[in-house]
Amino acid sequence: MTETHGTVDSEVAVPHYEKWSTVPRYLLTRTQHAELDLPRTPSGRVAARVTGKDFKGKRATFDLFDVRESTPTRTGVARLLASDPALYTCGHCGAHDERPTNARLYGSPLLCSTCFDADRIAVAQQRARNTRADQTTWARKVLADPSAVWVHVHKEPRVRAGDGGPRCPVWTVTAVDATRAWVLRMVVRPNGARAANAPASAVDEATAAKRIARKLGGRRIVAWDYAHAEPLIRWAKQGGRPVVHDFRDALHDRLVGWRGLVDRRGHVVHTCVSPGRADRLLVATVRMAEITSAADDHRALLVADPGATVVDIAGRPESALRLHAILRAVGVVVGDAEPTLVEVPDAGGMVRLRILCHRDGVVRTGPLGDATEDA
Repeated sequence: MTETHGTVDSEVAVPHYEKWSTVPRYLLTRTQHAELDLPRTPSGRVAARVTGKDFKGKRATFDLFDVRESTPTRTGVARLLASDPALYTCGHCGAHDERPTNARLYGSPLLCSTCFDADRIAVAQQRARNTRADQTTWARKVLADPSAVWVHVHKEPRVRAGDGGPRCPVWTVTAVDATRAWVLRMVVRPNGARAANAPASAVDEATAAKRIARKLGGRRIVAWDYAHAEPLIRWAKQGGRPVVHDFRDALHDRLVGWRGLVDRRGHVVHTCVSPGRADRLLVATVRMAEITSAADDHRALLVADPGATVVDIAGRPESALRLHAILRAVGVVVGDAEPTLVEVPDAGGMVRLRILCHRDGVVRTGPLGDATEDA
């Protein structure tokens, strides 16, 4: 027997397919034999079976017959010539299928199976494109929020509580802000656990709660998902200064939406690999923001390259000053020098401002085109 994608039906010893997409093209039901543009009569031998949905949408098992063993029907030539050829012609690629092109998608013309799948993928890709734009907007807003901090909690049961005892969990907590400065880095062990092999800098949960409340209390946290945010939420609450957490800031869902991958069946891929650390969560958010291609006149254009970071602000004077104040608030702008606004000619009062930065902040501010980086 030739190799198939189905399994063998033990009762009648024929292949059994679990879905229509795995059925070879030469295996047809009785109805599909009759619907051919040159109809045929199937043989009496069942060649395979398939479990799928019928025209009512209910799951059922169908007998399949080998079209190579079938015979022509007694339909006359006149009747065959009177049939409508459009029923077998794809409205997109013009292919003349032997089966009816009865696949319709959102008001499109009759399509062959290949064009139907292509249209379904195209529709899914357009939806993904729209979703990607929403995630880019979110990323730009969270990067402009001076209270935002990216956090990651890695739980690793790698420390034994005494010789031969059970392994007690150890949490590695990291947090960075939008300036890529580390806000928090520590290892947390359970209260009262004998963790002789833990790092010397490890602290217990009570101490961690106080430190997290002091460092992150009142700030907006961006975590991979709720499972990674929950320990920080709990510890900050125990420390007396809760963090600001919104389930819509889960980077996993945001990153999946921004990637917008569509598989061959037209389904969005809902999984992606975790960046793994707080600083990588920030990198993912910066990439999502697509700042170098931003077209918003009131958006800071940021090139995330240490030593050559440039912020261009273009817009109304009040908007430029407000964005400059936000950047200063999060530590990007250093010093007390006031920004120099340059009016854009023939732009109705629009101004521009360029700020050159490095890892520790701005090195010099000035008009667009005149700012130079300090040596």
